[in-house]
Order: sequence, then C-alpha cells, then structure tokens
Amino acid sequence: VLSWSRRNNMSPKAILLPLSYSAIFGGTCTLIGTSTNLVIAGFQQNRYADVPGLSSVGIFDISPYGIVYAVWGFMFLLFF
Repeated sequence: VLSWSRRNNMSPKAILLPLSYSAIFGGTCTLIGTSTNLVIAGFQQNRYADVPGLSSVGIFDISPYGIVYAVWGFMFLLFF
C-alpha cells in the first residue's frame, strides 16, 4: 500500500487511515471480528448459563447490528 501510494503521488495517510477504519467497521460484523465481541460473548455465557436461549452466541448473531454500524461508518468516511 505504501509503495503503491508513493508511485501514484498520493499520501500514504490518505490510504492507510480509511483502510484502518474499514477493518474496524468490518470487524464488528462477526463475533470473532474484535476482541471486545468475544469478551462480551463470554460474559453473556457466564451470566445466562441457566437460560437455554441466551447462554450461547453464534458467530453471526451480531451481524444485523454490525452491518448497520459498518454502513454508517463507511458513509461517514465517504462524506466527511
């Protein structure tokens, strides 16, 4: 990425910063995308161990929320 941006006379910062934000936004779409998601899933598993429907979290259970968050984040990057 650095050599490509230099060859095209672009600032590496203009490429790496949006790439970093995109990785963060994409990580919120699955359970294993960020360490925070794994910690919260562990807390939920311990807290609701006796409730059958709430004791486990699937890998894509947070995707509906993560996708909305990612779309808003990408739109923010595009417009601001």
